[in-house]
Amino acid sequence: MGMWKNRLRIVVVMVVWQISSVGMSADFIAGGQWEFSVKQDISGLPMGGSTVVYSECLSDPQPIPRSFIQASSCDVSSVKTLYHTVSWKMTCDTDNGRVYNEGKINFRDLKASGESRSYAGNTLGRDTTVRYKFTARRLGDCSN
Repeated sequence: MGMWKNRLRIVVVMVVWQISSVGMSADFIAGGQWEFSVKQDISGLPMGGSTVVYSECLSDPQPIPRSFIQASSCDVSSVKTLYHTVSWKMTCDTDNGRVYNEGKINFRDLKASGESRSYAGNTLGRDTTVRYKFTARRLGDCSN
């Protein structure tokens, strides 16, 4: 009977740990100035895009990278944090109109990587999707 009690204790501890970590905040994000190396591909174009470098300030309340979308404003409709990964859905205003963007970023110490997609709707007679893949590194404190 003692073996079953030990197994039950282990299962209870694991379940409680899983439940508590699902709601974990983004405390693992090192706020500050981050540099993003971003490769973008646009649907329908035969060649892959080049890598562009952007810099932006991230913080615990705003861990979503937006610089490479080049938007004047974004309305975030969903943010989920699971372990070291933040996923989001948002709508942004750009010089080319409104775009819907969704993606995820995984933080590890002072580095991060992720991907996102922007749906620009019907552009030039076809649906346009821009895919971003990026890596990032923390440069230091924000310059604000």
